[in-house]
Amino acid sequence: MAPRGAAAAVAGLYFCPTIVIILIGFAYAQWGQTPLVQHLLSGLMPAATGLVIATSLRLLAGLERHWTTLFFAAATFVGSFLLGLPLLLVLGVLGPCAILMAYWRAKRRRQGDATP
Repeated sequence: MAPRGAAAAVAGLYFCPTIVIILIGFAYAQWGQTPLVQHLLSGLMPAATGLVIATSLRLLAGLERHWTTLFFAAATFVGSFLLGLPLLLVLGVLGPCAILMAYWRAKRRRQGDATP
């Protein structure tokens, strides 16, 4: 049951903001050159940035405090922002690595608990 619940939580957290961003992208592609849309989007940008930061902080608060968490967060920052790699590529590489690392750590923790 836990994987389904986790998938539902992630979908709920990201589905609506993703749809809004896609709709804004379509609106910008269609009407982005008009002054009204440029003023509207320039006013929405700080709010969108604030929402992304608030969501990131909420997600970080629930993460386990371990060096691997810091490593993957730093690697994502370096790959995306400092090296300028596409975020989808960075997450496509680091995401599975982080999942495997979490699985490996959980497996080791379970084996340590089972040892008398």
